[in-house]
Amino acid sequence: MSIGFRKITPEEIRAKLKKMTDAELIEHGKLMRELSKPSPGRGMNEEWALQLKEARAEWRQRHRTT
Repeated sequence: MSIGFRKITPEEIRAKLKKMTDAELIEHGKLMRELSKPSPGRGMNEEWALQLKEARAEWRQRHRTT
């Protein structure tokens, strides 16, 4: 048996974020911010950075001021 990871698409990320409450979205964003920080020898994790970008976009969408 093997364990594999597949890349999550931006559409899947957006669908997951839309189902989250504001509190869950905040916690998810904080976690993604920490995980996406560049580390010595590895650089930035693009997968986590994409999730952070999408979480921020979802937050802006929900809390848009007109």
